Amino acid sequence: MDFLSINHWDPVLWNLVDELYQEAFGKNGAKPVSIIQNMFEKQLCVLHLMLEGNEAVAMSLTGAIPSKGILIIDYLAVNKDRRLKQYGWNMVDYIKKWAMARREYSLILLEAECDKTADALVRISFWEKCGFELLGDYIHQYIWVPETYQAMRFVLQQDSAIPATGKELFKYIVSFHKESYRHEK
Repeated sequence: MDFLSINHWDPVLWNLVDELYQEAFGKNGAKPVSIIQNMFEKQLCVLHLMLEGNEAVAMSLTGAIPSKGILIIDYLAVNKDRRLKQYGWNMVDYIKKWAMARREYSLILLEAECDKTADALVRISFWEKCGFELLGDYIHQYIWVPETYQAMRFVLQQDSAIPATGKELFKYIVSFHKESYRHEK
């Protein structure tokens, strides 16, 4: 397995992960490719790939709030034939190490669906096995999707400035999404 992280739009590399991305998120919340391109132009995101030969077997799109030391896992997808075989865990482990090597992040943050469906519970369990903590004090409802979400975090470096509640953390998640969808650079 090889890992690669890029912070600029590369259509060749995106084509390697697009099928994974669309399969995982196309029906439920995938950002249009034009928005992702815009995110790269504004230096808002990094694409992480796990490769076996020339095949992308996992991908993640992360965003940063550097002023707060927060890295957000916006998307994570694993090839459907490789799920439940440690690929997702290895991808998350790679992202943790990548973030720690930059020494600018003290926290990795994500939003997890919090409805009580079997799929949502499996995803939360996955993130907990990866060391993330579910902050159950706040449930966020977006106006444009029916699902509700909770914040999950992984602390990289103890820092007294790390927000302690899901409500505080969602302010950063929402801010990141708003900036992602803004079209001006």
